[in-house]
Amino acid sequence: MDARNLATIFAPCILRADHDKLQATLAENEQQICIIETIILEVETIFTVFMQTMRKFPIRFSDPKRSAMQDL
Repeated sequence: MDARNLATIFAPCILRADHDKLQATLAENEQQICIIETIILEVETIFTVFMQTMRKFPIRFSDPKRSAMQDL
């Protein structure tokens, strides 16, 4: 299955539409598919930039079981 077909399937789920405005949603369907297709095709670029940023600005995730005093 290519990126276009995957985008056609996932776009309505990821970019949830307003069900009260079905006509407008159908008119925007092509745009939604193009957005998701671009994300699929550029996934390595998108997440490589994210990981590079995370290395520069590390976020420390605390253990929810630890008390706030232990983090000090």
